[in-house]
Amino acid sequence: MMRTLWFLLLLFPCGYQELMAQTIQGYSESYAFKAPGDSAYLETSVNLLASSLHYIKKEDKEFHGALHISIAYRQNNTLVQLLSYVLNTPGLPDTATYNDFKRVILPQGLTEVTVQVKDQHDTLQPAWKQVQHIQAAFPTGSLSFSNIELIDSFTHEIPGSLNNKSGYWIRPLGIDFASVSVQKLVFYTEFYGASTATADSNILVNYCIRNSHDEIAKGLAGDQKMRTAPTNILFASFDISDLYSGNYTLAITVRDRHNKLLGETSLLFMRQHMLHISSLTDVAQLDPGTTFLNLLRNDSIRFYLKALTPVASGFESEKIDVLTAGQDTLLMKKFMYYFWLKRNENDPVSAWLNYKKMVDYTEQQWGSHRMRGYETDRGRVYLFYGPPDFASGVVYEPQAYPYEVWHYYQIQKTGQTNVHFVFYDPIQASDNLKLLYSDAIGEIKDDHWKIKIYRGLADSNSNLDDQGSFQQSLGSQLEDYMNK
Repeated sequence: MMRTLWFLLLLFPCGYQELMAQTIQGYSESYAFKAPGDSAYLETSVNLLASSLHYIKKEDKEFHGALHISIAYRQNNTLVQLLSYVLNTPGLPDTATYNDFKRVILPQGLTEVTVQVKDQHDTLQPAWKQVQHIQAAFPTGSLSFSNIELIDSFTHEIPGSLNNKSGYWIRPLGIDFASVSVQKLVFYTEFYGASTATADSNILVNYCIRNSHDEIAKGLAGDQKMRTAPTNILFASFDISDLYSGNYTLAITVRDRHNKLLGETSLLFMRQHMLHISSLTDVAQLDPGTTFLNLLRNDSIRFYLKALTPVASGFESEKIDVLTAGQDTLLMKKFMYYFWLKRNENDPVSAWLNYKKMVDYTEQQWGSHRMRGYETDRGRVYLFYGPPDFASGVVYEPQAYPYEVWHYYQIQKTGQTNVHFVFYDPIQASDNLKLLYSDAIGEIKDDHWKIKIYRGLADSNSNLDDQGSFQQSLGSQLEDYMNK
């Protein structure tokens, strides 16, 4: 079960008697394993973001937090076990999260696990709550599996620790999410009844990571031969340093020596990974997922890919030219995914849809049979800088070329304020206005831009050499628009 993982910066100012946060934020996960007899044991990992807690300065002159945690286990709407305790933090955190771990023995069956956390130092703050339903049943006579547990860290068994299991001390990751910092995906699972599910004494366990197309991702696959036992353990890992962002499935199968399938299990997890793309071969390895792919139609992907040009880097523009000259629509879609994933790793879909609306607007406003909207100067500026705060519309004045003034109060990309763009039509035969002047950093600047707008009067009006004389001598509205 995937959770939303919050990333917060730890900022703790000095000299305060209390350090406060707005609401508790965190995530928890429970895992079911078979216990001796007809019981099961559940492991519950609770992870709370340190920066979301309230700290009070104590007698030792250190800041401490205090959390009341309750974990309720219910079966058939009946409370079968309740844990209730206070977790005290050891001063200001040197970690992003506090991790707490509990293990309980329960009857087998579908179990509802409710975790609730209340900040003891902030009675007005609402409690944080999370509910999970987990199947803790392991029928006899067939192969059954525990949950697959992603592992944060492990070492040799530590005497007396609740985290001990199968000869190891194991700390669960507590979430089905592999962030940028996770380079190795370590996982643990148990399966039960192999010795009764087959007459063979040996079994083969296969495990792999599959993408949303049910293909093995990046060749991430492995296997282990095992002797059958009442309880078998799979404790393995994959190097996922090159696994791109996306949704993946960790799949495990158990087969006998005749390759007969005895049982299988899987875990859906999310990967977040910064992209390092150097070629279209790398792009081809990406897995956009069906949601993103379904947003892009084969008959329009070439148009929308070219429409990225106003905001694309040199490398990206080069690849767009190569792709749109070919016929591989799937690779075009994967590049589109890469493009927006690079700009918004958390939500590339929304990033693309927002840009698409702008592309559609430029096409509607300025597109023609001769030139697409994004290819026009107004289309490029609109897509690169966003909608202007003020636009004069095309202005027609006697003895002047048609012109339009855009005013941005602030450019988000650069922070520059009071920025203007002036477009004009020196041909007077189309609606395709050219960019004549802008005071935006990196854009075209022409000290004689006003003269060029009124160039038709150059032979009859000596004042045209004076950039500040237009409004008085010609009744122009240009200066008014520049000051909007």
